Amino acid sequence: MDKIKLIIVDSDLTICENAKVALNCDEIDVVGIANNGLQCIELLNTISVDVILTELMLPTMDGNMLIDYINNSDMEHKPKIFAMTGILSDAILTVALKKGIIYYFIKPLDYTIIKQVILEKYADIPLWDKLNNKQPVAKGESTSKSKMQILDEKISKIFIMIGIPANINGYQYLRYAIKLVMEDRALIKNITKQLYPLVAKEFASSPSKVEKAMRHAIGLAWSRGKIENINEVFGFKVYGPKDKPSNSEFVALVADKLMHDLSEVR
Repeated sequence: MDKIKLIIVDSDLTICENAKVALNCDEIDVVGIANNGLQCIELLNTISVDVILTELMLPTMDGNMLIDYINNSDMEHKPKIFAMTGILSDAILTVALKKGIIYYFIKPLDYTIIKQVILEKYADIPLWDKLNNKQPVAKGESTSKSKMQILDEKISKIFIMIGIPANINGYQYLRYAIKLVMEDRALIKNITKQLYPLVAKEFASSPSKVEKAMRHAIGLAWSRGKIENINEVFGFKVYGPKDKPSNSEFVALVADKLMHDLSEVR
């Protein structure tokens, strides 16, 4: 296939230059760098691009304003937009998701992961549509395949809503643990001897570090005062401010919620 033409937008020139060096490859051609939304628009007026990787917090014209401009423009070939941010704000990320970004990355950036995600998601639909089950199922495609495609995004949506940041180990450990429990419910009954070791093996860690990181991630959600969001996710009052769940309770609750939601996907 033709190279994916990419523009990088960030007010930090070092990040732009590092990203350009790291992302240029046989499949991706970084054709421009911009320090704010207006500079990006100037580039778009001179070259046609396939993908924009933009910081959301920018001077002059921020990332969400840039996304609005592209969405409302009459460009024949509108680029896919991937976002990055160093400020973990649920409100900012939610707005960007609703505007149609394909994916977002939390700084500090891992360019290997960014390259992989861009290549995998380039032809994909916006993440917000996926999170809300709006993606079409191709004729002849199995329902189970569709469910597997949206599972990670559903977990991400729950974590964003309740305030678990994506740049901590507990986020990844909880996500993997939830998927394991969805496959084998018996694991939740022996979390110390079975579930923690399985997660630790996957991430080259230790069971004790997994337990601590998961507990820390859950604690962050409660300390951020996201209790009302947690209850909204599950549709009824599950917890109060002083009712922080154990790791096993949290994993089981989210797994049950997802299994219920996915069972209704047709």
